[in-house]
Formats: sequence, C-alpha cells, structure tokens
Amino acid sequence: MYCKKCGEELAENDKYCNNCGEKVIGEIEKEIEKEIEKEIEKAIYVLDSGKKEGIMKQVLCYIVFFDKEIIFAHFSNKRQKEELKIYNELSKKNGDGIISRFGNSMNFFKDYREKYYQMSKEEIISEESSNFSISYEQIKNVKFTRMQIKHYDDDVKQQPGKLVIVLPNEKLKFTHKSYDTDKQINRIFNKKCGGIFKYK
Repeated sequence: MYCKKCGEELAENDKYCNNCGEKVIGEIEKEIEKEIEKEIEKAIYVLDSGKKEGIMKQVLCYIVFFDKEIIFAHFSNKRQKEELKIYNELSKKNGDGIISRFGNSMNFFKDYREKYYQMSKEEIISEESSNFSISYEQIKNVKFTRMQIKHYDDDVKQQPGKLVIVLPNEKLKFTHKSYDTDKQINRIFNKKCGGIFKYK
C-alpha cells in the first residue's frame, strides 16, 4: 500500500504516512464514509414563512421539504439577534463599514434559508427545541395559496400567500411570500398528497 499524497510505501498498520504525515484511510473506512454520504438526505425545497401561533402572533419558520417528511425549523427572535451579532462581528473584522454591514445583514436574512439545503435532518431538528417534523402520510388536508398582487385604483399591494396543513389533531397555519413561479410547491404536494391537496 502506498500514500496517495506522496507515493511513499506504507506498512499495513500505518495510520499516518511517515514521509508526509498524511492520514491513511483504509478501504473499509472508505466504504463506511461512502455509505454515510449516501444516508445524508438533502432537502428538496425550503419555504420561508410565518407560523401562526394565536390570533396576533407569528413566528419565523422555515418549512424544509424532504422526500418523505417535512421539517418545521423555527427561527426565534433570540437566535436571530445572536446570529446577526456574530455575522456583524465577522463583517467588522473583515473591514466592512457601517453602511456595508447594514446591507450585508439584510442579505443575511434574505439568503438564510439556503443553509438548510446543506444540513441533515438531525441537524435541523436539533437547531431549536421547538423544531419538529411530520410525514406526508400524517397530512389529512393541505391548501397552498400563492402570494398575489392586488391592483387598486391608485395603488398596488402584495397579498401574502397562505399554507394550511391539517393533521389528525391540529391545523398548522402559515403565511409566506412565494409566487411559486417554478411550481415546485405544487409538484411536491401533488406528488406526496395527491387528491387532498388544493392549490390556488
């Protein structure tokens, strides 16, 4: 067996190359790593929304769609402040000015949903204690209304979309700002829920 980095011949039980210090990964370890990579299922779509909790209260929630389940990832005000503080400190260290940092912080929240495409289900669930998942089989009824543009006499207003998911013992209600122009939400719910899905 030879080192893949420098080509030095290795003894059977070597864990590191004596010449360059590269870690030696055995064939069995390689196979295990490949199997682990296969098992890490990635999200197929992420919808940022507001989850209704009571008459007036809404909590920022990312709805993360996987092949067999949906994870609801809450983004509490406390964690928003903590993460924004860390982000701004890093921007400051990089030499960004106040105006630049303000602009970057706006983009930070705008693009925050992208991180869920790189996370495993376990990582998302453990991010906050209020996070939870449901399987598509648990859904009794689901209705998705796209965000709309309303034209008035002298004004144009955006009307947030709605998502209502009916489970055996509760009804989950969300608002969102998706026009679903690529019909991704439509495709997911049609495929997974069929006749119990309503789309507007």
